[in-house]
Amino acid sequence: IERIVPSYTDWFYEIEAEGGQPLRIAAIGDGAADIDMELVDEHGNVVCKDFDANPTPVCQLTPAWTGKFSARIINQNPAATRVRLISN
Repeated sequence: IERIVPSYTDWFYEIEAEGGQPLRIAAIGDGAADIDMELVDEHGNVVCKDFDANPTPVCQLTPAWTGKFSARIINQNPAATRVRLISN
C-alpha cells in the first residue's frame, strides 16, 4: 500500500498479526523527509518504534497473541513524502 503523507501529519494503518508468528513492517519513504514509525498493540501499548534519522523505519516482533496492531507513520517534516508500507 502506498500513500502521500503530508507534512506534520501521521498515517495510521491497521494490521492483523498472528500470535507466535514473526511480524515485520517497513515504511519506505521517497527520501523527501525523514519518517518515523511506532507499532501499537490493541491495548494501546507501543510494542516497537523506529525513530532513527532515515526514510525507511522498520519494526519487527513476534506477538504473543493474535490481534490487531496499528502502524503509525510519522512525518514531522515541512515536506510531504510518498510512503510505501510493506509487511509479511
